[in-house]
Amino acid sequence: MSDEKEAEYDQIAPFLEALESENQELRQLAIRALGVIGHIDGVEALFRILKDPKSSNHGEAAWALAAIKRQREKQQKSVVPMVSLLKRDRNQLVDALTDLLHDSNDLVREWSAWSLGILQLPNTARNLVQALQDEESSIQETIVWAIGEIGNEAAPILIEELQHQNQQVLAVIVWALGTIREEKAVIPLLPFLSHRAGEVRENTAWALGTIGDPRALDSLIEALHDSDNAVRENAAWALGTIEDPKAIEALRNCLDDPDPEVREKVNWAVDNIEEASSH
Repeated sequence: MSDEKEAEYDQIAPFLEALESENQELRQLAIRALGVIGHIDGVEALFRILKDPKSSNHGEAAWALAAIKRQREKQQKSVVPMVSLLKRDRNQLVDALTDLLHDSNDLVREWSAWSLGILQLPNTARNLVQALQDEESSIQETIVWAIGEIGNEAAPILIEELQHQNQQVLAVIVWALGTIREEKAVIPLLPFLSHRAGEVRENTAWALGTIGDPRALDSLIEALHDSDNAVRENAAWALGTIEDPKAIEALRNCLDDPDPEVREKVNWAVDNIEEASSH
């Protein structure tokens, strides 16, 4: 071991030793320290904690594993050694982290989702999509972010889940499809602009705008006359984002919308399309 590597190991050695303490608070602090320091030698110890069914520090270990990867990237150090270590027991790691998505502790569920997004492990998309049923909105947001980090692997599963009967979960699924900007979702999403739930319609208009596919143009123009202000506002924003001049006349017809925020978004959309068309 080189002098530099030995000095780095000496930095984390006390924290590795503290992982064996009977004091839970001390173990938690040690795990967090390993995540903040970002040394590769902390990975195996953290993985052992995740695999130990008797451990009470699963959430902290999930967070710290992801934090180590983040730290190494920030310090412009190679993540290849870490990926190699995790790859060796990848299936066990995936099982451990996806199991934590259903933990009774809110923070553990959130940390496991965050870790899955950072580590970008394969074959985790379905577990994340199913976990969107979590009732805590902050955890849903973290899961959607994690799905966005995974990207294309999640798209067909999310499209499949558009059949979900729970409208709150459905609204989050639509949001997730917008986050990953999946063009294959455009046609399946269009009918949801007429869904009975305003939140689903609102998220659908946003998702279609984020994807930016002109195939949604006619349906979004119809949505400019939705009974829900938020849906009309998102439809106007989506049309402005798509920047198709065919939408200008329909948008101008909505300049007298009764809601000031909708009018503001319609004005922005018209200006944005006209500016884009002038180039």
